[in-house]
Amino acid sequence: MKLQFEPIQPTIDSSFTLLHYTEVQQGGLLWHYHPEYELVYIPKGTGRRHIGQHISRFEDGELVLIGPDLPHLTFSYGKPAGVPFEEIVVQLRADFLGESFWQRPELADIRHLLARSHEGLSFGGSTRAAIGQDLRQLLHEPPFARLLTLLRVMQTLAQAPATDCTPLHAGHAGWGARERSSSA
Repeated sequence: MKLQFEPIQPTIDSSFTLLHYTEVQQGGLLWHYHPEYELVYIPKGTGRRHIGQHISRFEDGELVLIGPDLPHLTFSYGKPAGVPFEEIVVQLRADFLGESFWQRPELADIRHLLARSHEGLSFGGSTRAAIGQDLRQLLHEPPFARLLTLLRVMQTLAQAPATDCTPLHAGHAGWGARERSSSA
């Protein structure tokens, strides 16, 4: 499977992208990368999780944070149409609120979270329970409230107990650039 670049555009009235799938996506990009951070929440569905070098299974409630340029497989890959599946995806560039936004002292925990996301992070049950409803809420909020909710979600992820946040060890520095050049 050839690695593909996914161009991402922010959602209308937003500085980040918010996607909601209520059924399995057929076709399109499969094994792909992009320069945005990606938060994926799958309240309903099971399948194969392939992020960088990490391959495993996921169950209902999957919650992962994927760092920029970390290749990953579409979460609905290989699933037949019609099976129960729901996915909420948030994609944001590092500079989505300006070049120095994450450098503010109040955002130190989130800055550390984003640095750790380069290997992929999987969150456990207590963190999923804490933010699942917030991620659903993003889908119906006006733009300003949606931004505040996203920042609250990021802070909750950043403060997740170590026992509830597992690094997937999915990649390493330079992996995306090396993989892109070898698959061209």
